[in-house]
Amino acid sequence: MVSGTPSDQTNKTLEKIQDALWKVDDQVKQETGQRAVRHSFVWNQSTTAGRIFVELTSSEDRKLGAFELAARWRKAIGQLPGVKTLKLNASINGGAGGGAIAFTLRGKNLEELTKATDDLKKVMASYDGVFDIEDSLSSGNLEVRLKLKPNAQALGLRLSDLARQVREGF
Repeated sequence: MVSGTPSDQTNKTLEKIQDALWKVDDQVKQETGQRAVRHSFVWNQSTTAGRIFVELTSSEDRKLGAFELAARWRKAIGQLPGVKTLKLNASINGGAGGGAIAFTLRGKNLEELTKATDDLKKVMASYDGVFDIEDSLSSGNLEVRLKLKPNAQALGLRLSDLARQVREGF
C-alpha cells in the first residue's frame, strides 16, 4: 500500500485479495470437482504491507498447476486502489525468486524519471507472460530546510527549537 495508508484499509485490501482466491477455488471446484486450495494464512507485516500464504492441495490431486491458479487469482484480483506492489509467487517451496527481467533507470529530474518509469512499465506489460511489474521509485517525504534569521538567534531561538515546532505541526 502507499505510504500513510491506514491499517484498516490494508486489512480490507487483504480481505479482497483473499476473497478473490476463494472465488477462484470455487470456480476450480465447479470445473474439476476438486478444490485446489488447502488453506490460506493472512498476516500484516506493517500498516501498509501484508502477506497471504496459500497451501494448495497435492499436485497429484489437482487438475490445474500452480502457475495457472496464480494467473487466475491475479485476474480475479483486478485493480486495487492504493496498492503500490502486488506479487503472486507460484513455487514449490513458497520461496520468493527474483524477477526474470530488471532495469535500472537513473536521472537527476524526478519528474522525467517517473515518466520514463511509467512508460517502461507500460511497454513491458504489453508483452505476453510479463506480469507483476514493479518499480522501486518512491516519492519519499518532502524535505524542508530551515534557517534562522540573525534576529531569531539573538533572541535565543535555536534551530532545534524551530525544527521541533515544525515537526509537531505535521
